[in-house]
Amino acid sequence: MAVDSSRPQADGLRSLLHPCRDVWSVRTGMFFYDSCLNIDELTDVICNYISFCEEMLIPRKTVKIFSNNKPWFTNSLKALMNERCRAFHEGNLDKKLELQKEIKIETRKAKLNYKINLEKKLSMNNLGSVWKGMTLITGIKGCEIKKVQLPGYDSSSQLAEDLNKFYLRFDVPEFGPVTESMKSKMSYGCAYNFFDELSVMEVFKGCNVRKSPGPDKIGGRLIKVCAEQLAPVFCNIFQRSLALQRVPKLWKEATVVPVPKTTHAVTLNDLRPIALTSLIMKCFEKLVKEELLGKTKNLLNPLQFAYRTK
Repeated sequence: MAVDSSRPQADGLRSLLHPCRDVWSVRTGMFFYDSCLNIDELTDVICNYISFCEEMLIPRKTVKIFSNNKPWFTNSLKALMNERCRAFHEGNLDKKLELQKEIKIETRKAKLNYKINLEKKLSMNNLGSVWKGMTLITGIKGCEIKKVQLPGYDSSSQLAEDLNKFYLRFDVPEFGPVTESMKSKMSYGCAYNFFDELSVMEVFKGCNVRKSPGPDKIGGRLIKVCAEQLAPVFCNIFQRSLALQRVPKLWKEATVVPVPKTTHAVTLNDLRPIALTSLIMKCFEKLVKEELLGKTKNLLNPLQFAYRTK
């Protein structure tokens, strides 16, 4: 059993956010002209307002998810069910009926084999395996979210502080003078509007809704559903960021989640840092990457395969 916090689907989300979507396009224009000199403040105001609308208007509910895979469920039976779903989506009803008959036969065989194995374990007094199967069927042991705990740490705040120092232990060279010299050589008069609102909207619509949000708390489902309303707002921020040659501070932050490398973590090195960055920033990076690859396509070595589309 797993506990999940779910929110409405696309249609329900669109209807709930309808009062805020028009306000975004009206208020953000005023924010742009009043706060154009401070891109960090501008980005914070817009992202916080969008997150506020999502939290206030969209209800959240907690549901319990139970596993549908029975203990007698085999890989061959799963393959047959996947083929049946594929035939149903393709509209091949004859093949779907044939697969349905094969699934019934395979289900009887799987149940019979599971019964034989269970009786065999009982006859051999293998009570551990029998009890494990019973807990799996009844769902007594749920999948609870476990907090990361290392020996020697009584409070999570101290563990978080030590993790921050551990992940930032490497010496970071100072690139300030080099960056300033490069900026001085670049032309500030060139145009940075190489992408328009339509391209931003297309990237927003392709956002993965299963990705976890970053520190700005703007989820992928909201970006995808409200791409038409958010595209003009963030298109201006993207172009302003390129013109100022500066990335907003909010989009450079990340929420670091430590994930244990082993079953029993003992030291700080046993925790792998997973950084959750802003989904808006990922869309921005995708737009810039496509433009850079288009400009440098003929300059790259043909033997270079990494980070290139097939």
